[in-house]
Amino acid sequence: LNEAQKIADSNLSNANENLSECLDERKMLETALEEVTAATAIAKNKERAATKEYRRKSAAFGARSTLEELTAAKMSRLEK
Repeated sequence: LNEAQKIADSNLSNANENLSECLDERKMLETALEEVTAATAIAKNKERAATKEYRRKSAAFGARSTLEELTAAKMSRLEK
C-alpha cells in the first residue's frame, strides 16, 4: 500500500507539473494572439489611411488634369 501511495503521489506531482506548463503555454499563446490582433488592427488602419490618401491624390490629379484641359481649350480659342 505504501508503494502504491508513492506511485500515486509521483503521478499527481507529474500531472500538476504538466498542468502548470500547459497553463504557462496557454498564457503565452493568449499574449501572442493579443499582439497579433493589435498588429492586425494597426495594419487595417494604415491600409484605410493609405486608400484614403490615394483617393485624395487621384481626385487632385483629376482636377488638375481637367484644369489643364480647360486652360488649353481657352488658350486655343483665344489664339483663333
